[in-house]
Amino acid sequence: MKLLSKSEKGFTLIEIVIYIGIVAAVLSTVILFLVNIIEGISKSVAIQEVQHNIRFSMAKIKLDVQEADSLDFASSVLDNDDGKLVIEGGSNTITYEIQNGVLVRLIDAGPVVEVTSSKVIVTQLRVENRSFADESENIEVYITIIHKNPAKQKEFEVTRTIKTSLSVRAT
Repeated sequence: MKLLSKSEKGFTLIEIVIYIGIVAAVLSTVILFLVNIIEGISKSVAIQEVQHNIRFSMAKIKLDVQEADSLDFASSVLDNDDGKLVIEGGSNTITYEIQNGVLVRLIDAGPVVEVTSSKVIVTQLRVENRSFADESENIEVYITIIHKNPAKQKEFEVTRTIKTSLSVRAT
């Protein structure tokens, strides 16, 4: 084995340790930065999922109410967070209700159509009668949707509630 003389170039043990320490610090910073970016993207996706579902649900209900002949207040469940909205339209009866955390739409005795995705849970469908005598039928609808968060991580908890007033259009 040949020993290095003082004139030969090479790294000392201390230089290698310092180099490894600097590289480790830089890599740690980059990894933490990337983890924060990924968490931010995940939070953004959760928010978008909830907002998309709540807007789509309300738009679907709004369209059905506006095109309805009347609202069936006797069959609807009013002033309750687990409400039910029954809409009479021509030859069809359309019902909205929550089943197992999913907002569903039923047309007559047809199949159940899920309005919301499997990535969210609907916790509230509240319908309130706001009609006055001898005027068009008016309701106020509240929908609350939360993002499914199986890992129960606080930073990914997203809940949104939307409220709107709807009227049956006079024919």
